[in-house]
Amino acid sequence: MPTYITLLRWTSQGLQSLKESPSRLDAARKAFDAAGVKMKEFYMVTGQYDLVIVSEAPDDVALAKATLSVASRGSVQTETLRGPDSQGTVERVGSRSLAFHAFHSPGISTALFSFRFSAQC
Repeated sequence: MPTYITLLRWTSQGLQSLKESPSRLDAARKAFDAAGVKMKEFYMVTGQYDLVIVSEAPDDVALAKATLSVASRGSVQTETLRGPDSQGTVERVGSRSLAFHAFHSPGISTALFSFRFSAQC
């Protein structure tokens, strides 16, 4: 399954209810599980982003469903990157074309952007 790295920032609403973070993390894990996404790692970080999630999903659509489910609650804004898959995507960059895919749900300010390498492009 492809690996995804999701970078999250607290919104004003999220900061105001920071004490609810443990229950929000539990809810996020359940949303990821319900979408068929495995949340492998979770970090609270300093700098431009506040949180980082490393996950595995069967495809971009499953990850978009999980990420938008979490972001739609209003506590975080997300930015998602698709990492290399188990078939060595990074090693094949030179022999493949790059295709860009964007998923956006109307009414939600979060978009999931992913890059996929494909010989068909």
